Amino acid sequence: GYRGSQAQIYGAQQGMRLGNISIEGDLFPDEFGWLCGSFFGAYDYTVTSGSSPTTYAFSPANAAASNGQPTPYVFYDYNPGDNTLRVFAKAVVSDLAISFDPTALTKWTATAMSFASGVITAPTVANALAVGFSSFKPLPSRQGSVTIASTYSGFVEKADYAFKREEFAAI
Repeated sequence: GYRGSQAQIYGAQQGMRLGNISIEGDLFPDEFGWLCGSFFGAYDYTVTSGSSPTTYAFSPANAAASNGQPTPYVFYDYNPGDNTLRVFAKAVVSDLAISFDPTALTKWTATAMSFASGVITAPTVANALAVGFSSFKPLPSRQGSVTIASTYSGFVEKADYAFKREEFAAI
């Protein structure tokens, strides 16, 4: 604020600090739904067996989280050069794109907004490996099929889908 002097600013306060992170990868069927839950809203997750091993349902008010808010996550970015680990807490996906091409694996890209990132102590190799990795293989686009309202609609030849939240800002 100004106090009778236009030459000096008084009482400056630090504003909101945010972090943005861009992530991408191959689509693993058992893990991709978590990103969709962070974009579309609450999710219901069911692990089954057979031809449909993983089922997700997205809605503003699913049983898992009836408040309808997107699921926030914590992302870690490890820098092996100086052995530091940057953490992005309360990250929520604002943009999500999926790309199907029969000559490649199904790919996705996403942008997430989080609290300001900070550096934390990097975990040991044993701790990092204890987290575990997906036992599923990434999904080749040529093997993907589409159902709309439980009706089979054929195999995907080539497609690009991009989703963006219109009203997305820091709270």
